[in-house]
Amino acid sequence: MKLINEDERANRLNSQIDPVTITNPIGEQTAPRYFRIYPASGYDGTVTYLRRPIAPVFAYSVISGRVIVYDEAASTQLEWRDTEVIPLLLKGLSSIGINLTAQEVSQFAELKTQSNFQNVNRL
Repeated sequence: MKLINEDERANRLNSQIDPVTITNPIGEQTAPRYFRIYPASGYDGTVTYLRRPIAPVFAYSVISGRVIVYDEAASTQLEWRDTEVIPLLLKGLSSIGINLTAQEVSQFAELKTQSNFQNVNRL
């Protein structure tokens, strides 16, 4: 289903080239969390939609003009499930030419986590 704005609604509803049908519906957002679907009849069921994720924020402070300290309380994390993080990392790494397995990424992350907990922050 394609979401349209009110300027496109009349053109799409009267279109003979691309008619609005049950198999080719359109919709518009009439208010926050409310949508109108065209054609208005012929549907049976529910509609599920995903909301836009909250924008991540990396909050930090700078000490002595050189040291960046991460502020966890003021930061907003990405809304990813733990099961999605490694596949996303693998896809990102492979897009820049680094081919690793999920096990290798997990081992590297564990190694870096352990070394960072020993007060040595480095890549």
